[in-house]
Amino acid sequence: MNGLAIVRVQGNARGTSTNNTSISVTLSHAPANGNLLVATIECAGSSTNPTVSSISQTRVTWTRQQGYNSNDAPDTEIWAGVVSSGASNSITINLTGGTGGTYMNVANISEYSGLLASGFLDQTTTNSSGSGKSASADTGTTVTTTQPSELWIGTVTAYDSSSRACGMSSPTNGFTLLDGANFANGVYNVSNAYLEKIVSTTGTANSGATVATSTYWTGCIATFKTSATPTPPPSDPCAALQAALDALSPGDFLTEAEYEQALRYFTAQLRACRRKYGYP
Repeated sequence: MNGLAIVRVQGNARGTSTNNTSISVTLSHAPANGNLLVATIECAGSSTNPTVSSISQTRVTWTRQQGYNSNDAPDTEIWAGVVSSGASNSITINLTGGTGGTYMNVANISEYSGLLASGFLDQTTTNSSGSGKSASADTGTTVTTTQPSELWIGTVTAYDSSSRACGMSSPTNGFTLLDGANFANGVYNVSNAYLEKIVSTTGTANSGATVATSTYWTGCIATFKTSATPTPPPSDPCAALQAALDALSPGDFLTEAEYEQALRYFTAQLRACRRKYGYP
């Protein structure tokens, strides 16, 4: 399938907060009309986690694509924003809920071209460490994707209530890790891994990362479809002459000499046409 290539235009842009009301993120420049923004978000509360209620950005329409919330680990979510003309580069992620008084939130946002502006979501899934601890955070594995050219975005988030850092490293399955840095307040530590892969074949999407310490984590992954459409083969400017030559038959002429003359004429015209347009 030919068409527009998927390109990361900018990002990741990172934002953090220590409240249960919002996270602010500023892109390096305003996103372009028709492009898609993708956000991975982590929210943690010392008793219960805040969650994302909406995302505010001028001339961008944001919707939640997938997420997983567990009070053993941070809330983790993937959102996508469709960009219209005149969009702002300033983004506010609005939070709701959360208790305990101490909050640690991280968001990462990137801009992509070459993706559908509607109907872009293909497959999603979630995962978590459950009630146990592990240093191998994993997004979960989707069912097989429906088209070969896609953007796969995964995220895993980790939380540790001690003084142990929980930054991420070593992304799996060929993904690029755009963030995963530890975010700390002296007591609590959290991290949000933004995992990206642009693919050209169908498959089951899965990734993950290694956490600096064995701890609780959650993860999710979403795959986004390209705006590529089948490209028809280029038209052959010499096709009509070739068809005329192929259609010649001795029975269509009064004499063999007339047939030979027509054959020579269309053969010469076809050769001249192919030379003109660089055909062999």
